[in-house]
Amino acid sequence: AVAVVLLAFLVSSGLGSLCQRTLFDRGLLTVPRLALLLAAVLLAGNWLLPELFHSGAIAWPIGAKIGVTIAAIFVFAFPMGMFFPAGIRLVENAAPDFVPWAWGSNSAASVIGSILALILAIHTGFAAVAVIAAAIYLLTTVPSVAALRRYGAGT
Repeated sequence: AVAVVLLAFLVSSGLGSLCQRTLFDRGLLTVPRLALLLAAVLLAGNWLLPELFHSGAIAWPIGAKIGVTIAAIFVFAFPMGMFFPAGIRLVENAAPDFVPWAWGSNSAASVIGSILALILAIHTGFAAVAVIAAAIYLLTTVPSVAALRRYGAGT
């Protein structure tokens, strides 16, 4: 199960990272729209996943369960994979000297965020973690993009 989840998450987020430039360059997505999309997906997951978990899916063949797991993870991980390359592009355009700091900040936030998410999930449940994650994405992404664009316009 761990191998399926990790593989699905890494491949799905990698595909999101790969597709990010095309979706952004064509004007289909912006960072604020992506944050709204991810928040909506996280909140919808709070409503839909419990329905799946309490359905008869437990009796399905293993291949079907793996397929549903991969599809469910893809919905979350694909948009998550777009944030880092989009952010790096914004930082690169606004202040290229800060790109290494962006890489380091992302690495630190990934480690700390994973640990905090696990602790929060133990104490509050996964539904609360999804709501908190959606709020964090919305509350940090939109102001950050605005600040980077302002900073980049001044240079």
